[in-house]
Formats: sequence, structure tokens, C-alpha cells
Amino acid sequence: MEEKVRIKWIDVARCLGIFAIFLGHYGTAAGNAYTWVFTHHVPLFFLISGCMEALNNRNSIRKTLHRVGKNILIPWFIFGIVSIVVFAIREQGSMAAVGAQVIQLAKGTTRNHFVAGGLWFLTCIAVIQIAFAIIKKVKCKLCILGICLALSVIAYYALPNFPLHYPSLPYNLDSAMYYILFYAIGYVSFPWIQKSLECKKTSGRIAVGATALVCLAYAALLFFGKDLLSYVPNFIGWQFIKSIIRPLLIIWVYIVGSKLLENVSILGAIGQNTLYLCGSEYIIKKLFGDLLVVFGLSQSYSNPMTTYLCSALLLVVLHKYFVPLEKKLFAWIYQLPSKFFVKI
Repeated sequence: MEEKVRIKWIDVARCLGIFAIFLGHYGTAAGNAYTWVFTHHVPLFFLISGCMEALNNRNSIRKTLHRVGKNILIPWFIFGIVSIVVFAIREQGSMAAVGAQVIQLAKGTTRNHFVAGGLWFLTCIAVIQIAFAIIKKVKCKLCILGICLALSVIAYYALPNFPLHYPSLPYNLDSAMYYILFYAIGYVSFPWIQKSLECKKTSGRIAVGATALVCLAYAALLFFGKDLLSYVPNFIGWQFIKSIIRPLLIIWVYIVGSKLLENVSILGAIGQNTLYLCGSEYIIKKLFGDLLVVFGLSQSYSNPMTTYLCSALLLVVLHKYFVPLEKKLFAWIYQLPSKFFVKI
């Protein structure tokens, strides 16, 4: 998802976020990080995408459809096809098993139903960007936020299948209804976030640092299984409110930390390639494991630190060697004659 305007700390936040996703997908091998990253890494990406929406100022629905189709859905579909091929070869799956995956691809790789788990995010963000382009016609930011809040509440309380645990609608429509609120928060709050991070006044810097430290303390306690928000007396709507507040507190740590690390070039470079990293995660992880077996090694993780290091190493290797090849592949696909592909 290339952007014309680049904000360094946003790219770093994306890098930290994709690291959290890679880490979380290792499951219990990641130790406490396994459950911890799932409290915030998805909202982080939607909020950051909302921040970029505030910068890009895409008001045309037609242009949004064009951009989403070219930059998100075509890569998603190709990654999906390759993932099915890898699944079929590695698992020696029956025709029925492979056919089920093909059906899931046609349904938009609904979360928790497709073999390449990370691909759900691409169709979900595509749906959100298209829906938001329509909602944004309202102009009033407070109204936009209110509409997205209403959609999130409906998804949380009214859908027959709870989208956070049991997503079921094609193209992740139910997940999009819930997560669009984070997208809207990013869109509305970006000017304030940027102003706070760039503040030169001592009082402003102290406020940013102090709030980040408080949120860091909350995040650290949550990492070790102690959620301070659980001590708040329960009331009507609190569970939904908590599902929004919890990730926002941790996301603020990511944002401030990313600002401090914005000049670390490798982090920013990796953050610019999150679409490719997300799309190829399943493929590379499986092939990497098979490669280790060929050399008589095993892909085992004796402790969480090993998993952290492996996730970081895998990101760097993907960024250095695989992403450039993937970019060339997509550039070639986009140049194919229009009689084979819709002109993009």
C-alpha cells in the first residue's frame, strides 16, 4: 500500500505492528506475547491507516475503488492463490480440502477460515476504505466518528456471530463494521497526534512523555496478565468501551515509541512494505520451515526469546530478499495487456 505522503513515525509503527503480527501467529511459542499482541495489533493497523486517510484526502469514491482494487485486492488475490498452492503441495490435501480453500478465497478469506490467516486483513481494510469514502461525504468529522461508532456498536452487540471471536461474513464485513471505528479515530485524531508529537514546548513534551509512560505501565502489566481495566466496576456498555480503550492505550505507546525511533531507517523501510509482508507471511513461514528440514534442522522454539528473534530475522530476510521480487512481479502483472486484465 504505497502512499504519496510518508510520515516516518507511521512507517515505524507499521514495522512494529507487523512484527507483533508475525510474533502472535507463532501461537503459544511466543509466551505472554501471544495473548498480549492480540489485544491491540489489529486496531493499531486500522488506526494508522486512518491517519493516512487524513493525509491522502481521497474524496472520490471512484478513485478509492480504483486504488483499492489495484493496491490491495489484486495483491490479496495473488497471495491467496499462491497460499492455496503451497497448502496443496505441503499438506497433500484432498481435492475437498483444497476446494474448501478456493471457496474461502472466493468469499474474501474470512478471518479464521482461510489457510493464510493474515490475508483477512487485506479484504477487511479494502471494505473499510470503500465504506469510509462514502461516509466521508458527510464532511463533519464528529458525524463521521458517530456513524463509525454506531457501526461498531451494531457489530459488537447485534450481529448473530460475535465478529471479534467468530467472524463469518464474506469479505470480513462484520470485522470491518467493528474495526472501522479505529480507522475513524485515526482519521479524526491525526492532526492532534501529529501536533503533539511535533510540539516544541517543554510542557507539551512532558505531557506526551508522561502519558506514554502511564500507558507503558498499563501495557507492561497487561503483558504479565494483569489488566487494570478489569478492576473498573462493570456497567452497561463497559465491555464494548473496554474493547476500544484497551488497544488505544497501548497504541499510544507504539506511536510515541515510533516517533523516538523514526530515524532508524531499517524500521521505516520495513514499515513501507507491510502489504507484501502480510500477504506472504504464511507462504514464507511454511517454506522456511521446510528449508530447515532439508538441512536437517528443526523449527522449534525453546523459549519465547527464540520466537522473538526468529520473527525479527524473518522480517528482515523478507524485506531484503523477497519483497523486491514481489514488487517486480506485481509491476509485471500491472503491465500485462488489458485484454487479459482490467486496465489499472
